[in-house]
Amino acid sequence: APTQPIRANLLLNVGDTRKMLDRGIRRTTAFYKIGRRSIDLEPLDSLNLQSEVTFHVFPEPFPADQWPATVAEYDCWLLGQCLRELDQFFSVFLDQVWNILEIASHNGATLPANSPLPIDRTFHQRTSVASKLRDVVERIGFELDGGPFLSLTKLRNCLSHHFGHVAYMHRTDEKGLLLQWRAPTVLLIDGDNEVRLSEIRENGYQVESEDGAQVVLKFEEKAKLFAIGEKIVLSEQELAEIASFYQQTGLLVVGKLIEHLRSLGIENAPDVTAATQ
Repeated sequence: APTQPIRANLLLNVGDTRKMLDRGIRRTTAFYKIGRRSIDLEPLDSLNLQSEVTFHVFPEPFPADQWPATVAEYDCWLLGQCLRELDQFFSVFLDQVWNILEIASHNGATLPANSPLPIDRTFHQRTSVASKLRDVVERIGFELDGGPFLSLTKLRNCLSHHFGHVAYMHRTDEKGLLLQWRAPTVLLIDGDNEVRLSEIRENGYQVESEDGAQVVLKFEEKAKLFAIGEKIVLSEQELAEIASFYQQTGLLVVGKLIEHLRSLGIENAPDVTAATQ
C-alpha cells in the first residue's frame, strides 16, 4: 500500500531579514563617522606602513601641501565603501526574502522523500540590486519604482572603479548620472503654511493658527545630478537620507512579504506592524 505523505513544518523567520538590513545600515553609519573623524586629524608625518623593512611608497616626511588632496581622495573612497555596504547588505536581505518566497511557494505541496527543497539559487548569484528588487516585488505582487536603486548602484560603481568621477558608461541619461532617493522630513503644518523643522531650528518660528500646529513626517523625492566627468560628493545628511531610504524600502518589502505569506495560508505569519517597526 502506498505510504501516506509525512507533514513537515518549516519555520520561516521573517524577522531575520530585518537583522541583515539593520546590520548594513549600522555598519555604514558607524564606519562613516569613524572615518570622517580621522579626516579632522592633524596631518601625518608618514603614510608608509611600518615593518622591519619599510617599503616607501610616499616620501618621508609626507609633504604637507599634498595632505589636502590625499584627504579628499580618502573621503571619496570612504563614501564609496559606505554605499557598497548599503548595497551589499540590501542585496543579502533580498536573497533572504527570495528564499522565504521559494519555500513558501511549496506550502501544501507533496515533495519526494529525501530530496532537497527546490530553491532557485541563481537569484543569489546576481549582482544588480535593482533587478533583484524588481523580481522580488513582482513575485510578491505590488508596485515599487526600482529606478533609484539603479542610480545608486551606478554611483557606487563610479566611486569604486572610476576614482569617484562619473563615467559615461554609468550615466542615467545624456546629461550625466541622476541620483534619486526618498528622504524623510519633519514639517510643521500651521494653517496653509508648511515649515521644515530644520528651518525652525535655524530661524525660529511663531505659530499663527489659533488651534495650534501639527508636526508631521513626510517623505520627499530627492534627486542630484552629476555631470559626466564630475567628482562625486555627498554630504553627511545626504548619506543619512540614502541609508534611511534603503531601510524604509526594506521595511516595505517585509510588510508586503508578510501579507503575501498570509494570502498563501501560511500559519502564524507575524503581525505586519510589529515586524516593520
